[in-house]
Amino acid sequence: MKRTHKREPRLKVFQERFELLRKERDLSNTDFAKFLEMSRQTVGFYLNGDRIPDALTLIKISEKCNVSADWIVGLSDIKTPNTSVQGACQCTGLSEEAVMVLHNNYEAGLLGAPAVSMISELIVYMHFGHISRDLIRASMVSEDINVPHNTRSSLTDDGRIVLSPKDTISYLKTQVKDTFNRDTDKAIDKIFTEFFKKLQEGEQDNV
Repeated sequence: MKRTHKREPRLKVFQERFELLRKERDLSNTDFAKFLEMSRQTVGFYLNGDRIPDALTLIKISEKCNVSADWIVGLSDIKTPNTSVQGACQCTGLSEEAVMVLHNNYEAGLLGAPAVSMISELIVYMHFGHISRDLIRASMVSEDINVPHNTRSSLTDDGRIVLSPKDTISYLKTQVKDTFNRDTDKAIDKIFTEFFKKLQEGEQDNV
């Protein structure tokens, strides 16, 4: 008796993301086909990984689902077709979600000039190098956190304290918090100082 092997999808990432688009809309295969204005058979081929769409069909799918064609085929992890958001993600390394939150709030007029200034100052003041360094050290230490002989902090013969991985991570966490809070306070203080200075200047102009 011949043993049948399941064939690998033509383009696995496309199959997975095409299925995700269907699930996000909570549609059956038939309803998803209607939504895309395609035959149920074609959609079935895509969902099973038996076929991949040509360029025109790919564009149609991306437009119907409001996603990037590059994202569907795995050339990018940025889902939105908004090129401005794509550029911001690529330029800064921020997540798509973070950029979209800023973008949507700005478009809706919820980010006034003071809020935009505060965010800008926070980015300028933040010591990202210090935070990154502590986070990297924490990730390295976390690998040894379950090693039996490393469970407790200890005192060396010359009086130095050797922290256990768990205590080291706790210490680094405090360092990150302190850096973030200190930099945030500086940014907020500067924004409020400049804000009230402008208010006072405006009042003097009206006198």
